Amino acid sequence: YNINQERNDQNSLVVKQITVGASKRQNGILKYGGALSLIQAPQGSSLVTDVNTEWKAGKYQIIELNYRGELQTFNADLINQNLKQKNFNLNYNLFLPSKIGLYSQIIRTQISDGNNRNLIFASLYYLAFEAPVFKLGVNYGGFGFKNQVPQLYFSPDKFRNYELFVAAENLGKPKTKFIYQATFAKGLQKISSEKYQGIYRFDIKCGLKFTPRLHALAYFLKSNSAASSVQGFTYNEWGINAGWIINKHTF
Repeated sequence: YNINQERNDQNSLVVKQITVGASKRQNGILKYGGALSLIQAPQGSSLVTDVNTEWKAGKYQIIELNYRGELQTFNADLINQNLKQKNFNLNYNLFLPSKIGLYSQIIRTQISDGNNRNLIFASLYYLAFEAPVFKLGVNYGGFGFKNQVPQLYFSPDKFRNYELFVAAENLGKPKTKFIYQATFAKGLQKISSEKYQGIYRFDIKCGLKFTPRLHALAYFLKSNSAASSVQGFTYNEWGINAGWIINKHTF
């Protein structure tokens, strides 16, 4: 439910979405899958698709090639615009026996209003502990839009950000009752020709694993990084996340 409070508009815009997907690991090298989402918005119904592939390229490397469709529903103005995105992305993940890892991502986005975006992201990290997981590292992100339409959405011609981060979680421990996942990051960002600005973000999830197949988590995240939201402003988010594994086998 989205309401534009700045205009004192109390008419909420309702968006409903249902997604069905599946994936299959063909062998130790190849995994592929996809999903289909039906989204009902005030401007009409839309079908968006996801297609994903993953290759294990050698002992320490994984390459992913994905396509993801998206309808922009972050706030009321975007819902009214009925903006659709086509995202084509290439991911590369390298993890060495020395516990040093590199995750990188390139995304090309085509938007239904004729705009497009090019994005690059890289994370170099060190895995200090595996159970529970504790890692720290540096992130770099950058993107730019062909056209600048700030009246509708955050679309600078050039954006860069640099972060130091730490992350911890114990979701993979099989016999743990109390589960958590947390990320803290601090850094700098530069939007177009503006001066560098300090940024922060944190994401905390904690909850209980009731059985090996059932868990629930409460989460809270806060960020003032322009890369964290489609509108480029400070925001908070909180909620409850639950999961139930119906079948004991892993697909």
